[in-house]
Amino acid sequence: MKLLALILVLLVLSNSIHPQTHGGGGKANIKEGLGSTWKGPSSTLINGLLKKKTAGGTTSAGGRRTPMRAAPAPIPTGSVIFRPGSSSGVDQALATAFASTPAEKQGLIELFKQVKLGYETEVAKEGKSHNLAAAMTFFIASNIVAYHRTEMPSDEATENLFVSLRDLMGSTPEISKMTNAERQQMHDWLVYMGGFVLAGYMDAEQNNNRESLDNFRDIAAASTKIVLGIDISTVKITKDGLTSTDGTDPDKTAAPANNTLAGTPAFVDGKLVIPLPSRQLTTADLVGEWGEDAQRISTTYVYRSSGGYAGTDSLAFRSKMSFARNGGYLNDFFAIRNGQKEIDKSVGTFAINGRILSIKHKGTAKYVIRGWLELPDMTILRVCGPWFDDGVIPENIFTNPEQGANLNKDWIRKK
Repeated sequence: MKLLALILVLLVLSNSIHPQTHGGGGKANIKEGLGSTWKGPSSTLINGLLKKKTAGGTTSAGGRRTPMRAAPAPIPTGSVIFRPGSSSGVDQALATAFASTPAEKQGLIELFKQVKLGYETEVAKEGKSHNLAAAMTFFIASNIVAYHRTEMPSDEATENLFVSLRDLMGSTPEISKMTNAERQQMHDWLVYMGGFVLAGYMDAEQNNNRESLDNFRDIAAASTKIVLGIDISTVKITKDGLTSTDGTDPDKTAAPANNTLAGTPAFVDGKLVIPLPSRQLTTADLVGEWGEDAQRISTTYVYRSSGGYAGTDSLAFRSKMSFARNGGYLNDFFAIRNGQKEIDKSVGTFAINGRILSIKHKGTAKYVIRGWLELPDMTILRVCGPWFDDGVIPENIFTNPEQGANLNKDWIRKK
């Protein structure tokens, strides 16, 4: 893909949107509401596609994976193409998430309109209009540039990435099953966010505004985590496509051995024994994707006066959490309440202080670390909580493992 022309278009845009992207207001914690605006496939699916892209690579003498070069471009597959219909509404959703005043919202909607117009004008010259792979390539390249503060990748590099993404996405059943409207929503989100981040980054770079550079770097990391499920600090684009900068899978870093169990797990009264960590845990230990087992809650209501049945509230849910090396956090929550789906993607940060794990998104949730166990095929982290914001955690939660046991949760990271 020839993205240099897009850079020139956005450079002009960045000069006209200074108030929107350079200290002109907006919500302070934009990353918290960003996840709910993404309507594309889960980050697990897209991350799996990226792993497939590099799975055929070779390994150098130093143990570092050499990515597979893209094969000659076949005819584009239809599943990555959509027919543009009426407005997807993504611009409105993003403007609402970013803006704190009606004026800011209207300014952002106009910005998104100009970004999309500029993008579509340029990709049409290459015959890549309404193409999910082209939008994904633009999104990835824009965020990597803004995060690493580097020059735009070469046309050869972005074309190789486009071809790989097109072939992989085109052969993926989950994407093939997406409706035309869903593909348009996904496409528009990628274009709007890629253009917004890149235009904002260039504006901050031109004006040497360090705070704005840091803000757009954070947004680049958060949006990439939402879509791709990877830590953007570990990836870059070379002539071979998307590669890891440290020779590992971009979204996984094995935690150092800690309470490693070589033999048979211990059980007491039928319950697995998960001992306290043998040393102080750090944020590096938590890096990766953790899952919480699916749970079901059913509440029956009765009338206070008669005791008669008044209804039932049923909730079944599962939660997947991703912790990044740069302190970023993503929670992918899915639930069915009384037959209705509830989906939420929350982005924030996390930190560890002693035995307290703090996760900041829509407020701060505090968990007490109660156990850590390394098994051959998984790591188990036991936490108790949460306590929110300034809520005081009782002292006996730290000293008595039976206290608050009903609040215990076992988070699992597969190896």
